[in-house]
This record gives sequence, C-alpha cells and structure tokens, in this order.
Amino acid sequence: LFLSKQYKEALATYRKAEKMEDLPPKNYPNLMYLTGCSEFFTGDYAGAVADFKKMLVLDETKWQKVANYMVTSLQKCGEHDEALAWTERMIGGNINKDFALRRRADIFCEVGRYEDCTNAIWELESNFPLDEAICLLKAQLGFAKGDFEEVTRQLDMEFARPKRKNTYDYECYIMRAQIALQTGNYKDALDFVDKAVREPMPPYSTKLRGDIYYAMGEKLKALDFYKEFLKISPSVTRNEYVTGLVAKIQDEVLEEAGRMENQ
Repeated sequence: LFLSKQYKEALATYRKAEKMEDLPPKNYPNLMYLTGCSEFFTGDYAGAVADFKKMLVLDETKWQKVANYMVTSLQKCGEHDEALAWTERMIGGNINKDFALRRRADIFCEVGRYEDCTNAIWELESNFPLDEAICLLKAQLGFAKGDFEEVTRQLDMEFARPKRKNTYDYECYIMRAQIALQTGNYKDALDFVDKAVREPMPPYSTKLRGDIYYAMGEKLKALDFYKEFLKISPSVTRNEYVTGLVAKIQDEVLEEAGRMENQ
C-alpha cells in the first residue's frame, strides 16, 4: 500500500501492526518509520514528528533517514527552532546539505529573520552555485520585505536561466499570482494560478483562487473555492482561518441580499 502511495490505507495497516503482541522488537523502529512517512504524506505532520521521535528513541543511528522529513514536518508545525537545529545537524554531518541550506533560508524568511535568511542564501549559493532554489529564495525574501520589484527581477532571472529544469515553476507562478493579487491585477493573478501546474495540485492553489475572487468582489465564487480548500487541506491552522472567512463571507452575502430586498 505504501509503495503504491495509498498512504491512508497503509497508515491504518501500520496502526494495527503496532497493537500486535507478537511483533518482534527489532521490527518496531522500521514500523515507526513507515508510520511516520505515511502520516507525513497524508499531511499529519505532528503525527509524523511524534512517530519519528519514537523511532529515534529506539535507534538513534537512523536519524539521517528521517532528517528531511523532520525538518519539513517541524517547520509545518511551527516548531522553527527545532527545525533549524535539525538543519544544523544535517549541515554539520554533510547530510543532504543542499536541502538543509535551502530549508534553513526558508525558515529564517518565514520567521522574519531577514539578515539570517540573506546569509543562509549566500551560504547556499557559495556551496551550490547552480542550485535551482537560489532565485526562488531571493524572491521569497523580497516578497516578505514587500520589495515586489526585487521579486519580479529574481523570478525573471529564474525563467531566463539556461538549461533550467521546471522544478520550481509552481512556486514561481504562485508568487507571481500573489504579487498580482497584492497590486490589484486580478486577471493576471488568475492567469498565473492557471500556469502553476503540479500533480496533485496543492490545496494552497485553491485557497489563492478564493482570495482572488474575494478581492474581485465575486463572493459566491470565492466561497466555492474556500469550501473546496477545506475539503482537501490537511492544515489545521489554515483551515481554522478559512472556516472563519467562509462564515464572514456568508454573512456578507446574506446582508447584501437583505439590502437588495429592501430597496
């Protein structure tokens, strides 16, 4: 099931295996690893962290096996300090160093440590000058600081780079859509979301469409996309925000309908 990417079904199977009284102790670390991976791919990042930690208590030597998963999961859970500690461990051990440097820069940007982010990007560029994420990270930093000209410049450089792969096309187009939304260019924003193709499509694309339509005043369309987002997003924090937004828009629609009836 796991190899065929049926992660929810695989997770249910692993949970049953955990309760088996005759499960050999030597198999438990690998079971925790597979359970954590299944949780990771279903969006249960807190669960993944918990089960990877159980695995590491039993066999600390396997930390390299879960390093990437731990950094990403901890960042998703808002545990930035612990995520950064994992990146430092990876960099010190020369384990997936390019990934660790990229993620460290991303975390610094996310928490508003812009000078540290700049230094982290510089270190990534010094060690891996051809890394495809460099322009994207610089663009993210510019976006966080509100420097849309710098964002556009970096994204233009990324798309003009010779022999580039399409690894970060989704992120680049989403960022262009965000800038277009912020500057009121709603048609361009929708066009950029349309170009942001990834399978399966991340839930954020759906939420962004809702944001654009809401900004355009098309509240019913916005509601459709927000409701769709709530069906497919594993993010509890973001779901709480969008649930509140849906209730707010529904109240606005009812209020507008009432005003029209009274005219």
